[in-house]
Amino acid sequence: MAAALSWRGSPRVCPVCDAPDAELLTVTAAHLAPDEGKRFEWGRCTTCGLVYLLNPPGTEELRQYYGALYLPHRGPEAWGRWAPLVRWAERSRDRRRVGWALRSLSGRRAFSGEEISALDVGCGRPTFLRALSRATGWRVTGVDSSDAGWRDGGPGTWAGLDLRTGGVEDVGLAPGSFQVTTLWHVLEHVREPCSLLSALHRLARPGGTLIVEVPDHASLSRAVQKEHWIGYDSPRHAVVYEPGTLSRILTQSGWRVEGLKRYGTMDPWVLWWLGLQNARGRDLGGSLEGAFLPFVVGKTLALPLAALRRWIPLGVMTAVARRSS
Repeated sequence: MAAALSWRGSPRVCPVCDAPDAELLTVTAAHLAPDEGKRFEWGRCTTCGLVYLLNPPGTEELRQYYGALYLPHRGPEAWGRWAPLVRWAERSRDRRRVGWALRSLSGRRAFSGEEISALDVGCGRPTFLRALSRATGWRVTGVDSSDAGWRDGGPGTWAGLDLRTGGVEDVGLAPGSFQVTTLWHVLEHVREPCSLLSALHRLARPGGTLIVEVPDHASLSRAVQKEHWIGYDSPRHAVVYEPGTLSRILTQSGWRVEGLKRYGTMDPWVLWWLGLQNARGRDLGGSLEGAFLPFVVGKTLALPLAALRRWIPLGVMTAVARRSS
């Protein structure tokens, strides 16, 4: 039976509506990290329905979970001799993201003849921005709390990209600068999502678009994998969304939601496979070379289900919103 919880030592409030109580949903170990015995509690706000982490770690402790074991920072090289194929898959994903960015501006006569500026928040390894720049000639800017994603790139790897380290309000971005803003699996990491979305609203041009892709808590994969679902990614994720809560916080932050799809650019098999690794207690810290062929076999077997992702929520959703004024 669900229990009403409070923040340990002081009232724990919802990061969106400030309600003090939450219904306990699940308890997880640390995901894709060594199990040191700590458990993380996820609850649903009894007022607005938001699902959020009830006992997030402090800032210094949280940094440890983004260290050398964090797979997105390791890149394709983590897969050993299969790295070229992983890079090919990465380029395919980036092309899908470029497509979303282009479609979000389709028919926007207000920007006709203008130089388009795009902002990617939480850009990590900025392969998407590089693909976007090459495909469109747009001026592109990436912001991340760490430069780990691009620090070790060779000469010219990220040429032409404006990459900045820090928060979006701390890196010198001018209000009203961007026609397109993207958040690819970033918003779930943010403890105060409305604050970030409001800041991005100020940075957007009137008529500018925002694309947000996040894990879908109301999905088949979460229902099956339960506490092992990678959408929780405890404790790196602070909030997980369902269609209603994502639409609500976008509207609350000044954006007009123009569409929400129960799919996105992330391959649902990747999320499922990561959930399987959680269930098996793997930390993914070593070489993944030996896991590649089983990964591909599983992906092949899952293709019939993946083909239905536009009709069956398999774990990802994408919202497109616009700044109207």
